[in-house]
Amino acid sequence: MTKITLRRIFSKHVLLKRTQFRLTQAQLAEAVGTSHGWIQKIESGKKMPGFFLAIKLAVFLEIDMNSFLKDLIEASGTPITASKRQESLVHTHAAKESGDTEVTGHVQV
Repeated sequence: MTKITLRRIFSKHVLLKRTQFRLTQAQLAEAVGTSHGWIQKIESGKKMPGFFLAIKLAVFLEIDMNSFLKDLIEASGTPITASKRQESLVHTHAAKESGDTEVTGHVQV
């Protein structure tokens, strides 16, 4: 996944939630302590906020992290399906039972 994809997905979620809350860009900027211009750049996908501003935006706008992360995973070209989740859990469980402490590369969802 590229930085452009991450910016595009984050911008989509910020714009969607801001409009759902009927906030202007200026109101959102003031609420999270940034500038109106910065919010414009984020929503247009031109810029990605730093970690702490991204967290402030996500919390303030009540961005659903499951939805956001699902969009990121799907954009990566390797969506997680129920069967992949089950395979990962079975593999991880089997590795733990066998005493394998090097269980890597598996995400438990």
